[in-house]
Amino acid sequence: MITPIEACRAWEEAGDGIGPGITPIFTYGEVKDASRIAQLLAGVEAVILGVERIDESVLHSCTRLKIISRFGIGYDAIDLEALQRRQIRLAITRGCMPYAVARQTIAFLMAMTFNLFDHNRRLKEGEWTRIANGSCPELTLGIVGLGSVGREVAMLARALGYNVAAFNRSPARCEGVYISGSLRELIQRSDVVSLHVALTPETRGLVSGDVVNWLSGKSLINTARGGVVSEWEILEALNKGFLRYYATDVFSSEPIEGVSRDLARHERVVCTPHVGAFDRVTARLMLRQAVSNLVHCINGEHEAVNAYIL
Repeated sequence: MITPIEACRAWEEAGDGIGPGITPIFTYGEVKDASRIAQLLAGVEAVILGVERIDESVLHSCTRLKIISRFGIGYDAIDLEALQRRQIRLAITRGCMPYAVARQTIAFLMAMTFNLFDHNRRLKEGEWTRIANGSCPELTLGIVGLGSVGREVAMLARALGYNVAAFNRSPARCEGVYISGSLRELIQRSDVVSLHVALTPETRGLVSGDVVNWLSGKSLINTARGGVVSEWEILEALNKGFLRYYATDVFSSEPIEGVSRDLARHERVVCTPHVGAFDRVTARLMLRQAVSNLVHCINGEHEAVNAYIL
């Protein structure tokens, strides 16, 4: 079974070239109803999932399921202990998305640097006000998390002339990038802070409380996960005027509702509907990797799977 709509479309475009001998079941989008996804999974050996929530209530009837192959790298919606109890493997498509997500981040950064928020809004309202653009060599981008996406962002930002600093929880080095000793130091050094960490119990709500206060006068980019920030505190900081801009591709509620919707409507927020890796080339790469992972798993070729989480 394949649930992500972009994966379903990529399969159709590729024909039998993606997975010869495999009979896919397409849902053309996220299956939100737990009983429905349990019913669908009951008859399959392998599934390529998007952001569906998978827990014990879904897995109780999945007697044939051998592997969940994620179309992406996040797995915070999956109960790992429930998978372990049932000896179901979990794999992700590591290495397919960094380039696309990094370029989405740079698009947000450039929009902030060149005041595209204000210029676009003011002109649409009939106002001719010229606000001086930022100068790249005078601005510092602070990157939180030097994984594959964070490193790609750093490389692109440096090529455009920005100063780049980073903070990583474990020791890290990156050419031309100043490594800060703490998150607070990184934020103090930066004009724009960009988040590139996985959503884990340790990073959930990372940007909340004092961290939001440290961002006074600065801008924030989030192409990681909505849960990495406290959205109501971000909204409050924008309303009080001490957070300059917020650019995000991700929300705590997707599709947006509640505080996520309020945040998206704010005039100093620019946002997109979780499309950082939503392009046709990346979709094909991710689908091929996801299919390869599940085929190798079912065939017992575990050393060829990239990459197992369980």
